Amino acid sequence: MGNSCNRVKDPMTRKVNNDLNVIKAEESVIKKLLLLGAGGSGKSTFFKQLKRIHAGQISEKERMGFRDIVYNNIIEGMQTLVEKSQELSEDMPDMFSQCQMSSNEKVQEAAANIEQLGYDVEVDDIVQKWIHILWTDKGIQETFEARANFQLQDSTAYFFAPDNLSRIASPAYIPEEEDVIRARMRTTGIVEQEFHYENNKFRIFD
Repeated sequence: MGNSCNRVKDPMTRKVNNDLNVIKAEESVIKKLLLLGAGGSGKSTFFKQLKRIHAGQISEKERMGFRDIVYNNIIEGMQTLVEKSQELSEDMPDMFSQCQMSSNEKVQEAAANIEQLGYDVEVDDIVQKWIHILWTDKGIQETFEARANFQLQDSTAYFFAPDNLSRIASPAYIPEEEDVIRARMRTTGIVEQEFHYENNKFRIFD
């Protein structure tokens, strides 16, 4: 005769099985979406836009977490423009001589200072001044117009706009929702968010 223990499950086992069945039923109705694409293709931006639309406003605490990312985007963006201004005008003068930065002392000094900055530096009044000097330089503007020839964040012009740059350079700066949407963060690992829309439950993975 078989052991009756093989046929009659103890209460704990039944509870575990019931819980697993409930979880399985809940998971089966969730629509799962996986965002795929190359780096810089806009996956994380799309993810943040969905979150803002369907999960409500982004909290101040969460926005503060993007402060250093915004600083990094600004400094990295101008460093790229300074580097490519020199590279394009020197390597391909027939096509990009207009990209050469001005020989003006203030422009050259600002470029040298920006190139030496680390990615963990805050954008304060001094850095703001350097960025503004360079962004208004004709060679840097021409380099920006030639950005199809190199990789540059789409948010560059937004963050370099005088009003935005001045606001970001304030010691009391708290990123706005638009700053968060525009900021580019290198995604490591998997980020997950759930949304409810018209009685449907979505789980998005970035």
